[in-house]
Amino acid sequence: MADKEIGVSSPMYPKLLQVIELDALATMTAEDISAVVGVPVPTISKWRRSDIYRSTLTDISVKLFTAMVPQAIKTIQDILNDPNARPKVKLDAAKLILDKTMPDLQQVDERSLQAIKVTVSYE
Repeated sequence: MADKEIGVSSPMYPKLLQVIELDALATMTAEDISAVVGVPVPTISKWRRSDIYRSTLTDISVKLFTAMVPQAIKTIQDILNDPNARPKVKLDAAKLILDKTMPDLQQVDERSLQAIKVTVSYE
């Protein structure tokens, strides 16, 4: 019955979407969201337990963070290229890139070492 109450045809559906969009930003409490949207906190808590809420929150979060990827990459590039950035900050930025783009870096290093050992043993 809870899903029917907050289905697409419900007059509360636009408010549900507002709550989900604000929740996706992860910067507001239920009380803050309640004040902005005008939905009681217990209703927000009930919605958060529903399947439609969780699936829509996931969809919106993925779209939101996917849209931020180019800006995040540019920020990291700016840090790496900034001559005034502290070495630790540059190192953290570089590690972030490597961790996300080369998750198997350790395995690659181990394979490279094996290849070097094989090459050395044949010379």
